[in-house]
Amino acid sequence: MNTEQTVNMKKKQTVMKTKQALAQPQRVSLQLPLLILLTVALLGGALTASAATKTWVPTAGGSWATAGNWSPGGPPAAGDNVIISSDQSANITAVPTISLNSLTINGNCPFASAASGNRITITGTAASSLFVAAGKTLTLGATLGARMNFTLAVSAQGTVNGTVIMNPSAGAGGPYDFAVNGTLVMAPAALITVTPTSTVPTAFHLNSGAALYIGSTAGITASGSTGNIQVNGTRTFSTDANYVYNGTCRSGKIV
Repeated sequence: MNTEQTVNMKKKQTVMKTKQALAQPQRVSLQLPLLILLTVALLGGALTASAATKTWVPTAGGSWATAGNWSPGGPPAAGDNVIISSDQSANITAVPTISLNSLTINGNCPFASAASGNRITITGTAASSLFVAAGKTLTLGATLGARMNFTLAVSAQGTVNGTVIMNPSAGAGGPYDFAVNGTLVMAPAALITVTPTSTVPTAFHLNSGAALYIGSTAGITASGSTGNIQVNGTRTFSTDANYVYNGTCRSGKIV
């Protein structure tokens, strides 16, 4: 065999080895993609599990912290949805400072906090993440020593068709507040107010970037007992907030 034949044979062998290598199934490491998929699945399950819906069971009040007072059992955690579906004949006590995805009030409901100054914050972006049904009353800070604050967070939406009473009993302390950073829709007969016996100042703040849908024909006022907002503390209506009048507007009743 001469030199030229030897070179040609080596070329053919190289070509054959290359074809054989290409024909072989390639081993691809699946460990990293599988790890990524498993991590995403676990995180997704954790996020879903964290947004529980808790419904209050008793009709005669009781402690927020008692597991058996909720269905499913256990008090609400941060980010949960809370439903009060029936009228309460006594206070729901030991309400903590907590951020909830939503709060739905379908029954008369007095909340008394675990400590004065505790705050409920609603963060959900769905329509009516705060909902108070028509003819129903949510009382925040029902007793002396159990005063409360409330915040509707940025991007959160609330609808009040009934009444919200803030810190109704007499006594010292405060000021406390109902703060709106998101969107609040007030029905024509809806109120955020105090009681005649309340001596604790509770403010209302509609902050910059927030939106207020006004249902009352009396509009909103800086003081007094007319319109949708009737708290006894400072009423702040930011000039950088958005105002929508849901009804027939009477001149001079929006300030």
